[in-house]
Amino acid sequence: DLLIARLPFPPPGLLRALKHGDVRTRARAADDLGHLGVEAEPAVSALMAALGDRAVRVRSSAGLALGNIGTTHAGVVSLLTKALKDRSEDVHYAAALALSRIDLPEARDAFNRYVGKEARRAIDASENGNKKASR
Repeated sequence: DLLIARLPFPPPGLLRALKHGDVRTRARAADDLGHLGVEAEPAVSALMAALGDRAVRVRSSAGLALGNIGTTHAGVVSLLTKALKDRSEDVHYAAALALSRIDLPEARDAFNRYVGKEARRAIDASENGNKKASR
């Protein structure tokens, strides 16, 4: 226990891996940080930066990790809300899930708005499908 207490946390290797040239390595680092939960709070800034990664897999993993950490770090809700508009549905889902796990009123509001919008979109699609089928 004494040795573990002196090790840097989260491991610096995971933080470096978030900037690795390989997409799988970056995504895995975000996943691993997310599995650490609240212990990975010092990695929040790096994960916030990863939300802007060019790879969908990394962006979605970073979003899920932020939700698993449950951080209330300034700016996280704003970035996750922006991620709800990402061109990838995987990133939308990850951001929505993350927002649902963050215990802040603005996170709950953003999550509820997203769910309401998705419900309206599904209803509209269903109604449009029924109109086409009845023609």
